[in-house]
Amino acid sequence: MKKTDALQHFPTWQAPDGSPLSCVEKIKVLNDNFGELREIMQDALEDALLMGCDEEQFRAVMRDLVAEMHNPYGSDSAADTANGRDARDANVQSDQSDKQD
Repeated sequence: MKKTDALQHFPTWQAPDGSPLSCVEKIKVLNDNFGELREIMQDALEDALLMGCDEEQFRAVMRDLVAEMHNPYGSDSAADTANGRDARDANVQSDQSDKQD
């Protein structure tokens, strides 16, 4: 896929219930943000490769960055569960209780 092709493709943005968003202004903001992120991430990948960074390591770091993002509007989201946050939180709580013993 060419860089220009990738910049023109946007996902169908969905509400938590799976229905597509219909507000044109919301979709425009989401598409603008997504396009900017895609450009920045592509530039960062190209810089990393030019400087000799391992591509797979770079991609793993970017995946980890996305996985670490926090939803400030609620902690019980499906994304948190899907990303394994519940398991990590349980491990942290377990580690803390071990230290107290």
